[in-house]
Amino acid sequence: MGRAQLRAPGGEVLELDRKAAGLLGYVALEGPTPRSTVAGLLWPDSGEEQARTNLRKLLLALRRVGPVVQGDAHLALAEGVRVDVNELLAAGRAAAATGPGDVAMGQGDVAPGLGASAPGRGIVPLLAGLVYDDCPDFADWLSVWRERLWERQLRDLEAEAQRLEEEGELGAALQAAVSLVFLEPLSEAGHRRVMRLHYLLGDRAAALAAYHRCQDVLQRELGVAPLPETAALAREIEREAVYVPPRSKRPIPLRVVRPPLVGRDEAWARLEAAWEAGRAVYLSGDAGVGKSRLLHDFAAGKGRFLATAARPGERAIPYATGVRLLRGLLEGESVEELEPWARLELSRVLPGLAEARPAPTPPEEEHRFYEAWALVFERWSRRADALVNDDLHNWDEAGLRVATYLASRGGASPSRSLNAFRPAELPPSHRRLVDEQVRAGLAEVIEVAPLPPEAVAELSVRLELPDAPALAPQLHALTGGNPLYLVEALKSLYETDSFGADDLPERLGSVLVRRLEQLSSGAHQLAMAVAVAGELDLELAAAMLEVGPLELAGPVRELEEAHLLRDGSLSHDLVGEVLRQGMPAAVGRLLHQRAAALLEARGEALRAAEHWLEAGDAARAVQQWRSAARDMRERGLPHEAVSVLERALELARGRREAPELNLELAEMYFEVGRYADAEDRLEALPSGADGPRLRAVALKVRASLLRALGKVEEAKAAIAEGSRLAAHLDDEGLRVDFLGQRVEVAALEGSYEEALALLEEELARLRSAGPSARLAMVLSDVGVLYRLLGDLEASALYQQESRALAHELGATQQEYQATTNLASVDFSLGRYEEALDLTLAALDLGTFHGRDTVRGNLASLYLLLGRYEEAIAESEALAGDAAIRQERILAWARLAELYTLTGRKGEVAPALERALELCRKDASVVPRVRVIINCLKFGTAEQRARARAMLAELDPHAVPAGMREELASLPAD
Repeated sequence: MGRAQLRAPGGEVLELDRKAAGLLGYVALEGPTPRSTVAGLLWPDSGEEQARTNLRKLLLALRRVGPVVQGDAHLALAEGVRVDVNELLAAGRAAAATGPGDVAMGQGDVAPGLGASAPGRGIVPLLAGLVYDDCPDFADWLSVWRERLWERQLRDLEAEAQRLEEEGELGAALQAAVSLVFLEPLSEAGHRRVMRLHYLLGDRAAALAAYHRCQDVLQRELGVAPLPETAALAREIEREAVYVPPRSKRPIPLRVVRPPLVGRDEAWARLEAAWEAGRAVYLSGDAGVGKSRLLHDFAAGKGRFLATAARPGERAIPYATGVRLLRGLLEGESVEELEPWARLELSRVLPGLAEARPAPTPPEEEHRFYEAWALVFERWSRRADALVNDDLHNWDEAGLRVATYLASRGGASPSRSLNAFRPAELPPSHRRLVDEQVRAGLAEVIEVAPLPPEAVAELSVRLELPDAPALAPQLHALTGGNPLYLVEALKSLYETDSFGADDLPERLGSVLVRRLEQLSSGAHQLAMAVAVAGELDLELAAAMLEVGPLELAGPVRELEEAHLLRDGSLSHDLVGEVLRQGMPAAVGRLLHQRAAALLEARGEALRAAEHWLEAGDAARAVQQWRSAARDMRERGLPHEAVSVLERALELARGRREAPELNLELAEMYFEVGRYADAEDRLEALPSGADGPRLRAVALKVRASLLRALGKVEEAKAAIAEGSRLAAHLDDEGLRVDFLGQRVEVAALEGSYEEALALLEEELARLRSAGPSARLAMVLSDVGVLYRLLGDLEASALYQQESRALAHELGATQQEYQATTNLASVDFSLGRYEEALDLTLAALDLGTFHGRDTVRGNLASLYLLLGRYEEAIAESEALAGDAAIRQERILAWARLAELYTLTGRKGEVAPALERALELCRKDASVVPRVRVIINCLKFGTAEQRARARAMLAELDPHAVPAGMREELASLPAD
């Protein structure tokens, strides 16, 4: 480092020439190196023989000096040689002094240039002043190492400046900070440090001058102004409002921060009993009574556990707590190994899990979403012992539905569920979940009460409090045995180093207030921001307080050292409650308003809505709820969208947004199958009072509802009126929606020619507009109608055109639809090999709606082609994981035939039994008839009798023609 030198034990110094320095530097940093490598690096233009000769001469000269280099084929530094670079890398500082008897490679004077001319401490370059233009490979190696060591020394200097500032050595810290700014003149963080340290040393003018120097260098070098946080710091210096670290307080002993458990023997014994019995546990108790500590200590003694806690305000945000739990369950997992369908389903709440956007979920497939959660939970439970879930009373309804589903499957999980809640704050829905589990013998509720006087006395003695016998009764009288208030009171005593009974606050509520009053203004303001936001988010807190995020480092550290901030949240909900209660109303509204504005800009609509509501801006809250509902609908979370819109409508009653909200809610009610509620919302719309567009959208929803209820004629009338309004409004989106409804109604009535005529008219319009994903979709729909009309050749042509167009556009979902429809055409033509290839190609495109049906088609094709083992594998997979019950029924029925064909006679009757059992819950004709046929073909006598009884209950006209022919061909018995 610096000028390359050798220093002998006696103090002699040998200046190294260029090649000697290069040789020793390379083997010092790279370790044992082949002679040929060194020779090639240092004499690249010499022949191999000449390079080796030059190296021999250099080594001979070095060995005359002393034991510096050793080795023959490989060169290395001799034992005992110390190198300043290695010591810098190992110790994080410049070279250490050498000891007697050692030979040292060390730094000479700081070389001219950056290091020598920098004020304060400089940075020492590697092999300073030496140039290796004639050794390009060695020069590249040296350049990399010089940059690496430059960065290392720079970071060490930053750490030293930070340490000196924290230790109160402000003058030395300023000297190091000035050096850093000289070395990195474009680093605004360095300029801010210099400004702050000047200010803390009492030189406000120097601090502002440092800001102006920062302005000048940024404008001169980059043509930009300082960052907002730098300008904000300058403004704070001008008004003398910079955060000043508080005077150091007496440290709180760890035994006080985390005191021993006392008075919990009975609760602990009940926890042990429930654990041994395999039951879930719910600890019930008031705030601060010690539920969390008890759960965490107990779980820690049982092995690995995952802990999550619902935060205040999350009850109104679907999956707020659940997503945090899901992240914890996935931690350490290889997400790529998770089944694609599960990744896609979970991407509804964690969008980064899948590249594709999940499609809206049909009602019959909704449980796939919960199955994906269950899959992750079951995998996690194989490697963990317990799940600790704190503050159940703050869980949202959507997350609770997931928890209910997981609890219903929890019998197979080896892990235990440990939960805690406040009984007075537990919503009725949450209480029902707990009570149902308790009645089923799956869970136990354990009440946790405040500590009795004798437990407080025991704790006082074990904490070695001065005059514990006199202090303990006062502590219990003040805190009522509440462990949180007890610990906070003790922390306050330790911080003030006063332990008399008179040193305790007079009232319980002032225990936390007094501790908060001891904070600096910066830390107290940050604590208020965290209490309002619910968690520590530096960007959000900085926006709320109008400071730079880096300026919060001191306040964060202070809150952590005061044990008021832990793991990104306030140490207890009660701390947040005290802060919010003591906050002036105007300040609270302002903080909520600033939080809402940033969250809205970040696209976090639900959280933004809650803050707008607290800020008193109901209109902005409604706007954000509607935005959140639209996003949830697109992600396939219709139930959650409904709950958000219901809340928005409740707030918007009597406002101008109410009619549109009524309509949006009616659409969502229809999507989730709540038809009566959808009708109620439509009836609540004012008749003709809100313009033609609102009426047109209402007619679209009403037509969908009437069609679903089987009121086809009324639906057609609504569609006709809506189409006229869409044309009057020149609204292309509405026109297409009503056209789609007309086609669906025509197809529903079996009027395929009418439906085809409508689509061909739309097709002509789309062709003239140019290629689009909608054109590909309509081409495929036209192909389906031709297949229903029996024109398979025309059907195939349309599907082929649709498939090619979708592929060209990258419209994967439309390509999937056309490919599966084309496979159906080939199947109808008896071209099973072609149908198989197309079906496999469709499945390779990704996971889309109806995938299970396509997999069933694949298994049937394998069966028809005599590829029985593949048919069995696909059918067994479908029987186990198909989301649609119909496909599971068909899979079991198909397996009965396959087992018969492959000689697995003993498995035929059980497969049919599973199919019959599932049929009892399904009214669909096709799967029922398939089970009946296969029971009559392959079943036992008893199964054949049941099949005939099922057949007698069916309307013969509802049975597809092909199946009627198959039934007719079976023997009478």
